[in-house]
Amino acid sequence: MICYTCKKEYEHITRSECKVCGFKRRRKEDINMILKRGVWSENEIEIIVYNILYKKYDYINEIVPLLDNKSLDDLIKLLSKDLTIRGQTPLKLKCNCSVCGKEYITNISKYLSRGNNYCSLDCRNNGFILFGSHKGDKNSRYNSKIIKCTNCGKEYLAPKNVRDKKNSIGEHNHFCCQECYWKYRSIHYVGELSVNYGKTDSEKTRREKSIRMTERICNGEIKQTGTKPHLKTDKILEDLSIKYTNEYNCKYHSLDIFLDNYNLGIEVMGDYWHGSPMKYKKDKLSKIQLKSIKQDKSKHTYVKRYHNFEILYLWEWDINNNIELCKKIIEEYISKNGILQDYNSFNYYVNSNGLLLKSELVKPYFVN
Repeated sequence: MICYTCKKEYEHITRSECKVCGFKRRRKEDINMILKRGVWSENEIEIIVYNILYKKYDYINEIVPLLDNKSLDDLIKLLSKDLTIRGQTPLKLKCNCSVCGKEYITNISKYLSRGNNYCSLDCRNNGFILFGSHKGDKNSRYNSKIIKCTNCGKEYLAPKNVRDKKNSIGEHNHFCCQECYWKYRSIHYVGELSVNYGKTDSEKTRREKSIRMTERICNGEIKQTGTKPHLKTDKILEDLSIKYTNEYNCKYHSLDIFLDNYNLGIEVMGDYWHGSPMKYKKDKLSKIQLKSIKQDKSKHTYVKRYHNFEILYLWEWDINNNIELCKKIIEEYISKNGILQDYNSFNYYVNSNGLLLKSELVKPYFVN
């Protein structure tokens, strides 16, 4: 398929543009800052982003030969600080043990957190002797003593910082393993015993969480797109040569599809997840459906008030069973600048006279 932006052919495009162009558009400011420093070229940035987003290699090391006189450390520094590709950056890399020289596989966080890298526990212990980190308070086991596990009573060796650590209510609880920790919590930190019992987030905190969640979705860290109805809708737009963006950031909400040249948006509505009134009675909705409906209402109100357009809602049954109907609704929505008598696909039908509105309209639950 051909990307609308760079005009290059890619093996898979889920938007009107390729993943590389989409990333470069979203992270334009970050990339410009990197280029201003003069260390990395635009071509190198594109090579790195392409090979990571399209998952061409299993290890970061394999990208290094494609770059101009850059080392593995240079690439890791770039990916860990200035060019983080959330949810996509491969964490695996190959490095050599500082003691025996053996090649082994690790990840970025471990590679960055250690001055020396060790392939095994024996090499680590030998490294402490060779590099002097075994002496005194530099040793992680410095001043260790035997204590008892709070849950099972088993004795184990723990350093001073572990022994002195208190929980959120000031208790000294210690656990020999993760299993004991969770067993103890399941008994002593549930219901009214929980430290968060009765607490609720402030309005400011909730808004901050919404902004962070929306950013993660729009950056691809949390995958939302990719459902069959969504991909079918993308295909309709591509057939109509309409430029669009999936997961458009509306600050507190992520819009499924934004029509770039028209300042309009489309939501792809799963019949179950969004509680289609054509299939589900209001008094029979599940907790999950009610939660989604509440979010749909919030998104609808926010987009209408702050982005000044009504969202077009294409419902799953219509997308799967009547592509022609969906196509004509999208064309009508654009030709009338987003002003329709109704914005839900289940209230329309197509005959020889074209797109028509049904005589009896059904309201989705989020507008009732």
